[in-house]
Amino acid sequence: MTADVTATSIRAGQVLDLAGVATRVWASDPARAEAIAALLREAMPTSDPPSVEFRFEDAPAPSMAWSGDGPFEIRREASGVVFVRSALGLVARVTPDEILVVGDARDLRAALRPVFAFAVAHVFASRGRQVLHAAGLGVDDGCVLVLGPTGAGKSTVALCALRCGWPVLGDDLVVLDALDGSGEGVFATALPRPIAAPPDVVDAARAVPVSGDTRERLELPRGTLTSGTRPVLGLIVTTHATSPHSAMQAIRTLAVPTTVLASFLVADDAEMRKTLFPLTMVLSRLPAVELAHGTDPNARLDDGAALLEQIRERLSLR
Repeated sequence: MTADVTATSIRAGQVLDLAGVATRVWASDPARAEAIAALLREAMPTSDPPSVEFRFEDAPAPSMAWSGDGPFEIRREASGVVFVRSALGLVARVTPDEILVVGDARDLRAALRPVFAFAVAHVFASRGRQVLHAAGLGVDDGCVLVLGPTGAGKSTVALCALRCGWPVLGDDLVVLDALDGSGEGVFATALPRPIAAPPDVVDAARAVPVSGDTRERLELPRGTLTSGTRPVLGLIVTTHATSPHSAMQAIRTLAVPTTVLASFLVADDAEMRKTLFPLTMVLSRLPAVELAHGTDPNARLDDGAALLEQIRERLSLR
């Protein structure tokens, strides 16, 4: 199926493939439908019966006591229900088969992005799959994961990959699964969100502003991502250099597990971390390298594209 994801299709209850999970998405009004359509416009419709329901309703947020600290907050109930609150005004109620988002916000698109990410991470965790804050780059028959905190340059590495002809699975959220059953192989599928990168490395003629984004990023057009599930072959940790040009650097082996574990969206919970340790150690045994972005934005994409080919050799991916 190749139909576009639009506000109209969302209002009708469109079923989308979200990293292999057929999900029915619906919104109660045009503004909320537009917010979902903007978030998931890279998703593909599917004819499979939905196993998850994602609803965005014009209803008051539940009256709960929150700490009010940080841009979002997560509460896990004894019943297994998870609540995700955005400081921008939205609250999601999450069960293994349903995400219900309520509340209101000045900018529904901006408020929905973090709520959706953490809500869907808990849905997948309940199914034995984990969402990682990372980019996924296709290499041969596998992929490389790009790790780093927000603002470290994962999306810039994704643009570098496009420049040198590598397929990009996603630049922000990937879903991991040990599909081969051995406990050794890890496979990645990206959640279909548009690539969003800083304006100094994006061709503005082909991109649109990310609504409400404090970093003023631009989103690439639909069709930029490559779908599919691939085995993870290696890791790139991205950072910022102090010199004009980007550089490839060795990474301390002991630093890799900490970076990997911190990248899981459900790693804030002690019980969840116990289930993440085995997956963290499998990923940490893969070849890893650091890519430090230079300070000159005009050289960043060319530098990065050249370095990716070197990294391909360094990680023995050819």
